[in-house]
Amino acid sequence: PDGGGETPPPLTPGAGTPAKPSVITVRLPSGSLRLDSRGRFAIKVSCPKGTASCKVRVLVKRGKTRLAGSKTVTIKPGATATVTLRPTSAMRRSLRRGSSVEISVSVSGTGIKTASKKLRVRPR
Repeated sequence: PDGGGETPPPLTPGAGTPAKPSVITVRLPSGSLRLDSRGRFAIKVSCPKGTASCKVRVLVKRGKTRLAGSKTVTIKPGATATVTLRPTSAMRRSLRRGSSVEISVSVSGTGIKTASKKLRVRPR
């Protein structure tokens, strides 16, 4: 009456389910930014400790209009990277008139929680 076969090993919980990828939260600066002497502005992006490196894409918009080029940067865990962007000619004209421009900076990437923050860029 014995099946003659070996008994299968007991199932461990979670052995059949794939691991859920962790979501990384990237920090953006707060407050305002100023143009440097070459007409660019720098945005600091931080990657939290205890994660793999963060590959993020920084995009600057005002409403639906893109105001500066986007950049993709890889950041080591626990480090902060500075992304330098050059504003478009329309944004430079606004800044030359002496007014500040409110922008929306968004950071996205694979396995990264999309973060968006409103910042103010002031003329030099």
